[in-house]
Amino acid sequence: MKFAGVLATALAALLLIAACGGDDDDTPSDEGGDTTPALTENDLAESMLLTPTDLLGDWDYSPPDDDDEPNPLDECDPGEPSGLTGKADGGDFSQHGTDTIWEDIRIFEDADALLASLEDTDEVADCVERIIEDGELDTDDAQYSNFAFQELDDPRDFGDETRAYRMSFHVVATNEDGDEEEGDVFLDLIYVAVDRYGFRISASEVFEPYPDDELADIVEIAEEKVRSVLGGDSDDDDRASPTPDEDETEPPVEDDEPPSGAGSSQEDPVPFGDSGVINGRADVRVLTVEFDAEEIVLAEDSTNVATADKNMVLMKIEITNVGDEDLDVFFDLFYNLIGDKGTPYNEFDPSCGLVPDEIEGVLETGESTEGSVCVQADEDDSDLVLLLEMFGDDVDEEVLYLALE
Repeated sequence: MKFAGVLATALAALLLIAACGGDDDDTPSDEGGDTTPALTENDLAESMLLTPTDLLGDWDYSPPDDDDEPNPLDECDPGEPSGLTGKADGGDFSQHGTDTIWEDIRIFEDADALLASLEDTDEVADCVERIIEDGELDTDDAQYSNFAFQELDDPRDFGDETRAYRMSFHVVATNEDGDEEEGDVFLDLIYVAVDRYGFRISASEVFEPYPDDELADIVEIAEEKVRSVLGGDSDDDDRASPTPDEDETEPPVEDDEPPSGAGSSQEDPVPFGDSGVINGRADVRVLTVEFDAEEIVLAEDSTNVATADKNMVLMKIEITNVGDEDLDVFFDLFYNLIGDKGTPYNEFDPSCGLVPDEIEGVLETGESTEGSVCVQADEDDSDLVLLLEMFGDDVDEEVLYLALE
């Protein structure tokens, strides 16, 4: 069976389904709720969207397409939710040939408004089911049936709250050659709330659902992108950008004296093999370093790709939680390199991809873990050191420099 005919028609319908829940213009609506404030944070939302350089491996990307053509699913749209202050819709990513990944960002006045906006999901799904089963979406070239909607049990926890759903339906389509094709199409929707900032990753695939592990990796990268734009993790320490009513002009309070001692600067890093403590929470030690690990990384996964004029620097590190609260070694710490050029390199732009024994997990007080971190740096940069970043309860950034040799 060819994929082309089924794919083109089915994905068009999925895009309509996933678009339900928000108008395309920036005009607030009071339909179904209080008048929404002006969308003053669209630029912020736009900056949180995934780009092709954020994702692992080779991806085909199509920019977002504004399609104002009416369709039968318009009546399922509940309108703009109350409390919305910013939004952005991303383009389409594809890697397997029959898949589509896309993302949208929604920013609200507060976290309660964000969570309230998700309550329409079941109602929208019921509307879509009625339209499909009544044949209102059918055309001369495609007929849809067997719509199903379910909330996924025990999704992996992301952000402050995660909700995961799956839609599916059967499609019979006529391809360009006039041949009839049919198959099931699946759409997974992962909603993640990070304080008042929400993002949704939608993943469609033909004949079987999008692979869970791959989808989880994409959601993790999307959450990291949101947090990096906000300046770090906004779960517990108010590191998210201020709400529209907060005073953004007050300068940060600075210490009277800059920190000093080993690990406090690029010129005075923690000696290789020794450990340093950052933010009073994480004791970090570099165990081994491969300054040109391209062969190792490319052998780990077929989707990993090399970047011209870059070296993949693969570091094995040990982290111990020396604080009094849980430590997420993936989300709470930001791993960078910096060398003689003076420009930091982060682990996502460009990404090494899937690396062996990548460090991850949540540590309770006193627990330790080991794992790998990979960062790409310019081939002609020298004297690289590991630059760790972490944010404290007072929103001030703390850094720790560790020697790599």
